[in-house]
Amino acid sequence: MVEGKSSNLSSHPTVRRLQQAALLRNVCQGIAAVDVSLYLQSLGWHGLAIGGVLAASGVVRSILTVFAGELQQLLGSKRYILVYELLACIAALVLAITTNALAMCFAIGIAGFGRGHSGSGGPIAPIERAWLGAYARRSDERSAHAIFGVHAAVGYVGMGVGALIAGLPSLLKLWVPSTESYHIVFALTTLTSLFCAWTIARVSGGQRKPRTRTNAESKRANTTDKEGREPATEASLTEWMGLLQIIGLVAIVSLLTWHWQTWFPKLSTLRPLIPVAMVVVIMGGKWTVDNLSSRHRSTAKFASQAPTRLGSPLVNLVNSVAVTLSITMTSFWLSVRFHASEYVIGVVVAASYFAAGGVALLNVRIANRFGAIRTMVYLQIIGSITVFALPLVPWLWTAACLNLFAVGLNLGSRGSRSMVMATGHKRLRSWQRKVSTIVILTLTTGAWPAAFGQMMEEEEFVLPFFLAGSAQLLSTVWFRNRYTQESTP
Repeated sequence: MVEGKSSNLSSHPTVRRLQQAALLRNVCQGIAAVDVSLYLQSLGWHGLAIGGVLAASGVVRSILTVFAGELQQLLGSKRYILVYELLACIAALVLAITTNALAMCFAIGIAGFGRGHSGSGGPIAPIERAWLGAYARRSDERSAHAIFGVHAAVGYVGMGVGALIAGLPSLLKLWVPSTESYHIVFALTTLTSLFCAWTIARVSGGQRKPRTRTNAESKRANTTDKEGREPATEASLTEWMGLLQIIGLVAIVSLLTWHWQTWFPKLSTLRPLIPVAMVVVIMGGKWTVDNLSSRHRSTAKFASQAPTRLGSPLVNLVNSVAVTLSITMTSFWLSVRFHASEYVIGVVVAASYFAAGGVALLNVRIANRFGAIRTMVYLQIIGSITVFALPLVPWLWTAACLNLFAVGLNLGSRGSRSMVMATGHKRLRSWQRKVSTIVILTLTTGAWPAAFGQMMEEEEFVLPFFLAGSAQLLSTVWFRNRYTQESTP
């Protein structure tokens, strides 16, 4: 009886329509992920300018994502997603009818075009995840894996289809000018985005609800107050300490990498190894500290678990953005490094997203057997290794194969991460946590494209991938450590 009910929940009409909307939305994002940077490049924009526009787009997406909960409470889940889809439709229309730099920058920024490489949905992701989580919490663990795994797979299939459509300018150039060929593709994006908005309009539920405290939240709050497990001062201190550590690490790595050639001109070829060395030092130090403190764990078990619970939202965020760094400007890298055409880039990116969809479906079966956290960690560790190898290959076909594995393994684990985040305990989002989220997203998804574009202009093809791979490896180990401690009785 339970299995039948769980199965029905995984195929609920609302879940199906949300998956259909995710498919259409990611078709648009797949087109934008490939063609936005290439379109700007065809208009004569240099790498730093392209990276700057995408960085601004990332900042806007970050702010909207952080305040998605407040906007959702104001509009309701359905209206919030519908408004965002209509904005994306208008932005695609702007790109289809004009080459005005100011108008294009505004459209790319407000819709987050060119930044949807992870297939997560951007500002829609937390609302969509919570909507699906309401059904996942009413089903068993196996069905919850299926809900998020299939949703992730459908999104990646959409990204793959969009990437294939993004290769059309190479074919259309035989009959129309280069600029017009991109306009045709963005016109298709406009129609697809409009159809996505219509699909969301047909979804039942998602209405605005008055902000009330649930019985579960009240009970948990009372228990917390009585037992003193999560005092506000400790939570605030933990959040700020975690944020300061991340900012300090980013500052040290940035300072060393950018001034390495000035300080050590004869060791310029070793610059890409700096982030790897930092990861090794941090992991070695963590291992040493754990061994030295192991004798005190039995008496201080609770003290070690409290920071874990408090740090979980931060490690979720860092891990989510770290796995997308290596694929943020893949199309631009393939164009600059191997002089690949739009068609070839579209095929490579499409195959990578189809691989991610296949891994997402396979991840459902593996997670049912080994658990969501363990499966996600192993996939991301292997994925980080492929990211390290990606810039070292001299041929386009080998880079395409490695990119297929990197994207497939890194993004294919998203279903497990979404389930962990959606089915866990809800935490009140303090303003300190909002500031932390904005800063982290700005340092990564915001500033990263500009830095990546600058490194491409300087023909530094290895360093950005070593930075991305190191960040991913460190965040994955951090994620494993946090959730392994949290699940320890």
